[in-house]
Amino acid sequence: MKTSSASSNETLTEAGIGNFQNAVQEMVSSESFIKGIQSALFTSSFIENFSKSIVTSTTFVQSITQLVDQKVQHHDNKIKILENENGQLKKRLTALESKVNDIEQYHKRRDLIITGIPEAPNENTTSIIIQLANDLGMNLNEKDIYASHRLPSKGKIKPIIVGFIRYNDRNNFIPRRRQLKTIAGCEKIYVNEHLTQSNSSLFYYAKQNLSKLTVYKKR
Repeated sequence: MKTSSASSNETLTEAGIGNFQNAVQEMVSSESFIKGIQSALFTSSFIENFSKSIVTSTTFVQSITQLVDQKVQHHDNKIKILENENGQLKKRLTALESKVNDIEQYHKRRDLIITGIPEAPNENTTSIIIQLANDLGMNLNEKDIYASHRLPSKGKIKPIIVGFIRYNDRNNFIPRRRQLKTIAGCEKIYVNEHLTQSNSSLFYYAKQNLSKLTVYKKR
């Protein structure tokens, strides 16, 4: 008899649990319950409080900090790589510019620029240079000069550029230029090397900022 009673109680208990589960399932599945949950979740106060709890949590702050640190470190590394590459490119560019300047200056090594000679109609600049050389005690003729002409200039008198066949003739001309001050009509004539734009700027800067005793041009 006791066994039968215990079995009946267990059956009733299971039935009660089953009924409770069904009732809960029915309640949870009901449209009104779902709307109630949705209404509670989507209220501004709930969202605000939920957001604050997330944002102020230690885990969230640590995660964001770690993420930012990783991004910053990544960009720092990229910047260092780019700076290094930029530095290497600048060195190469400087070396190339220097090499090009040297080549350009080498091609001008036999040239001189002469300023202060007044222009004349139908003039022959080569004949003018030969006469000037003769006045300085040099024995030159047209075969010693491969080209000569006036250069564009903002000044009233355009300078003459002259190219010598022989490098030695050009070099012999330079030290004699000081004699121009002693020759009548040649006092305002100046003879200078044909420098590249870079070398010309450097020489001008040196003349403006250094002592005259320390400024000279390599022949």
